[in-house]
Amino acid sequence: MPHPYSPALALLLLTAGTALPLAAQQPALVKDINPSGSSSINALTCLDGRTYFTATDGVHGIELWVTDGTETGTLQVKDIQAGAGGSYPGPLVVFHGRLYFGANDGIHGEQLWMTDGTEAGTVVVPDIYTGFTQAQGFTPLGDLLYFQGTTDETGAELWATDGTLAGTYLVSDIRTGPEGSYPGHFGAFGDRLFFSADDGTNGNEVWASDGTDAGTVLIKDILPFGSSNPDDFTMLGDHLVFAAYDEVHGMEPWITDGTTAGTVLLKDINPGGDSSPRDLCTLNGRIFFGAGTSATGGELWVTDGTPAGTELFMDLFPGTTSSQPRRLTAFDGRLYFSAMSNYDDLTQLWRSDGTVAGTAPVFDAAHTPGPLNSNNVILGCGGGIFFDAGYSIAIGEELYTLDVATGLAEDAPATDRFLWPNPSSGPLYIKAMPANTRIGLYAADGRLVLEQAVSGVLDLGALPDGLYIARITDTTGAVLGSQRVVKE
Repeated sequence: MPHPYSPALALLLLTAGTALPLAAQQPALVKDINPSGSSSINALTCLDGRTYFTATDGVHGIELWVTDGTETGTLQVKDIQAGAGGSYPGPLVVFHGRLYFGANDGIHGEQLWMTDGTEAGTVVVPDIYTGFTQAQGFTPLGDLLYFQGTTDETGAELWATDGTLAGTYLVSDIRTGPEGSYPGHFGAFGDRLFFSADDGTNGNEVWASDGTDAGTVLIKDILPFGSSNPDDFTMLGDHLVFAAYDEVHGMEPWITDGTTAGTVLLKDINPGGDSSPRDLCTLNGRIFFGAGTSATGGELWVTDGTPAGTELFMDLFPGTTSSQPRRLTAFDGRLYFSAMSNYDDLTQLWRSDGTVAGTAPVFDAAHTPGPLNSNNVILGCGGGIFFDAGYSIAIGEELYTLDVATGLAEDAPATDRFLWPNPSSGPLYIKAMPANTRIGLYAADGRLVLEQAVSGVLDLGALPDGLYIARITDTTGAVLGSQRVVKE
């Protein structure tokens, strides 16, 4: 039985190297939130199968909203700053089953808030901001929420909190004194947080922390006597891929195993210039990203973590014109992103199954003018892809969705199942598979929560109880099998 997401079902036509739009599932307007203009959609975040975001209805200013993908289920969560001023919530971060964000209620200034999705349950987190002149970049890892906190004594440094005042502490004063190291671009790797910081001696370089002062260390000074400005830390198996600058190669992709010796240039994509990798996204054992060369312009690239396996995936806008792929996100085993093409010279939503033949733009039903807003996040949540687009001049830029199957209904026949026991509270045993295959485990909202090479055991011990889908893929990303898994 063919897999439901096989390239044969993509309905894609290719002519003269130009990808024509997919004719199947089409975007739909979720709601005209601001009838008087654009609603300024931003900060899309998924929690418990619902999409949270910031928007204005033209009356209340920028506030927190939520949607289940239907018009009636798209509502303002709370008017935090009463009136037209707007509390400007964001960024939105999921932590301990709730949504955390900064907001200004117009009375107490910028504070840390949390919500359970109800108006009554949208409240200030008490006292966490005590002593800070600014706090930003909240990133969850394990039982802690890391962030850049600024005080008069330390400047901007690395802090962590468990959500209580007693559990909020300075992790490390990396740049001693009031100037601050300005930690940022946080990325989780195992049980450590990787980030960029400037200790005042080595410039802005690659650091890591295990949540302790002693365990907060410089990983590598990539650019001596300057700053490599590392960014976009993205996990790939047992390595971390990121963008960084050195004076020989420019801004290019780098890779690390977490050690100084193991932090190396992955590939000089654009010799003599910058390829400027950005928006790195992991899908089926590979990282897709945007990068540019003088020959192709900014296009879609892919890496398996090796120099030979780092290559141009597809020239979406053939020639030297850049397609500018942005906002890459993986959902339900496929890649979604914004990019231009020579089909209509507009920025549109694209979808890929990991093959060139299965990569094409997705247009709205009427193909009306107006591009996708490439500055905002594309998010997979529940049963759909959510994004900001201006498909209708009359409506303006609003929230759209593309319905997709989450895959949780998939299950292999009993004779083809490859994981047991099921349900399980810990280890699952994996049936023997061909060499170089990988297994990925997806949550109900489509997030890839666990991935590894196919071996004897898949350990679910660290995952929350619930329903998951497991998929076996080969080196091309093709799905060899899928099976529902219950963690209990």
